[in-house]
Amino acid sequence: MAQLLSDFVKLMNPFFAAHGFTRSDLRYWSSRGGNRSVVQFQSSLSSTRQAARITVNLGVWNRRVASFDELEATKRDVVLDSCHWNVRLGNLGVPPQDEWWTIEGRSRDGTAQRAIEELLIEKGFPELERLSADQPLRDLWLSGKGPGRTSFQRLYGLSILLAEIGPRDRLPGVLKELGDVARRAGMRFSLSNHERRLKAVELSE
Repeated sequence: MAQLLSDFVKLMNPFFAAHGFTRSDLRYWSSRGGNRSVVQFQSSLSSTRQAARITVNLGVWNRRVASFDELEATKRDVVLDSCHWNVRLGNLGVPPQDEWWTIEGRSRDGTAQRAIEELLIEKGFPELERLSADQPLRDLWLSGKGPGRTSFQRLYGLSILLAEIGPRDRLPGVLKELGDVARRAGMRFSLSNHERRLKAVELSE
């Protein structure tokens, strides 16, 4: 199972390299303005040594949000779990669906490869490119959507982007909502401390 997936991911090296991505184990990543786009392959638990069911996950890691809490904001290898937006590739298709492909280490794996490449070119790469910029990610979060994020995580990240790139007149409402979410969840979170830290952030031009 693991070998089938590893060999398949390596097979896609030329395709990803042509689109500016670097491989790291079962992931490919690229950088834009310090932010990272991640494409990570995953195998189903139902996979066997003879046949593996695989899917593709997409993620965007935002440097501004990560560095606010002094995380490893310059590290090269970003995993999907550390991303600030993530979605299954199939869910970007029409209609959205949790898409899985079967590979067997044979020539017909090319069918799965072509399907994945086509969906990445048509939907995946454009969405990664769009959301790897700060403003579109902020706008997505402002709309109330946050794939791969809890409500608290979305609002927390949004408050950082609003403090750093604006518009700051949206920040008070987001902070109130953030505090309400934290209270309802019984979280140990100091809104006042977070607000003080945000006030110290300089607005980027």
